[in-house]
Amino acid sequence: MDLNINSNRPNFGMAVLLDNSAKSVIKKQTMGLSKKRFDRFWETLNSKIEQEADNPVNTIIRKSTRRNALVAEVVDSDGENAIKNYVTAQGLIHKNGSLKFLDRATSRAQKLNEANKKLDKLVEAEEKHFYAGGDMYK
Repeated sequence: MDLNINSNRPNFGMAVLLDNSAKSVIKKQTMGLSKKRFDRFWETLNSKIEQEADNPVNTIIRKSTRRNALVAEVVDSDGENAIKNYVTAQGLIHKNGSLKFLDRATSRAQKLNEANKKLDKLVEAEEKHFYAGGDMYK
């Protein structure tokens, strides 16, 4: 039986991913919301996930290491020239059900993806370009 799968489409990440540590924080925060805000939270989260589905730069939602809040961490998809992960968290006071931190993170992920695309289009210098007239000494 041949189990090879041939696909011409590029393999992109899921873009917005949920770490297991975030589940308990989301449950606790959403249980305190009104029905309207509860529905709006899930609609907004699902909308962000769909919006970023084709972005190769991943945004990971996880629990903060220092407090009971959500954090979004943007991870560069360009492993060879990756920059430091960008981390943004929910606010200190108005955190319950707030997804403004996710807006900041996905905006950064889109910008990073665009920068990666533009850098891929540039021509890289080769060793011969460092010599006058392009002639390498032998």
